[in-house]
Amino acid sequence: MAEDAAPNNDTPEAPPSATWSMVAKIKVLGILGAIVMLECVVAYMMLPSGGDPELLRQRYADKAREGVEVLPEDAELDPLPASDQTELFIGQFAVTSFQPVTNTSLRIDFNLYGITAKGDSADLETILEEHTHRIRDQIIVTVRSADLEMLNDPMLRSLKRRIRDKINQIASKPLLRGVIVSDFSLMEQ
Repeated sequence: MAEDAAPNNDTPEAPPSATWSMVAKIKVLGILGAIVMLECVVAYMMLPSGGDPELLRQRYADKAREGVEVLPEDAELDPLPASDQTELFIGQFAVTSFQPVTNTSLRIDFNLYGITAKGDSADLETILEEHTHRIRDQIIVTVRSADLEMLNDPMLRSLKRRIRDKINQIASKPLLRGVIVSDFSLMEQ
């Protein structure tokens, strides 16, 4: 009895070339590393430098006339002596903001005052009267979009800065030097 002997294939067949070679992996990692480094360099170059304050003010004035915001968020306008400042009442606000992460609502109440140079107070008053509703809307939107960390800052620095910038953007020139938030209360409901 001659039986047809089938060849014994105990050795598994090598899978198709699905695995990457070590050289290919190193090439991909090198390309990704180069891209990350390039992004870091570009981000560093986009950071604002301290620069000359007079140059920053001039750039702000030029760009504000064009409607473009150029001051970085943490830039401050030069402080004025107290004798050259005046305060204007902007309004009383009661804002409710829903926090979807915690499924709660925040009730934020405060009075807002603006600080301006005495020479600019008449212009600022006119703008506050002419654009009352737009300014109130921007303040409410700014407060509602503030995160809890920003609202828990004892000095409310970021919130004040954002409100000041929004009002100056509506005014098309940096009339508002700063804002004062008084009678601030934050309640979580």
